[in-house]
Amino acid sequence: MALNVLLGLNVLCAAVVRFPWKKSQIGFLVTHAGILVLMLGAVLTRVAGIDANLPVFEGRPRGAR
Repeated sequence: MALNVLLGLNVLCAAVVRFPWKKSQIGFLVTHAGILVLMLGAVLTRVAGIDANLPVFEGRPRGAR
C-alpha cells in the first residue's frame, strides 16, 4: 500500500513539475491523469473493499437474463 501511494505521488509530481502546461503536453497530462485514476481505484478497492463483477453467459441472446 505504501509503495502504491509513493508511486502515485511520484506520477503526480512528474506532471506538476511541468506546470504551466503547454498545449503540446495534453497527451502527457491525460496519460498521467489516467494512471492516477487507476491507482486511486486500486487504493479504494484495497481500503473500502469495493469490488465489481460482470457475469457473462455463453449462448444467451443479448438482453436475456
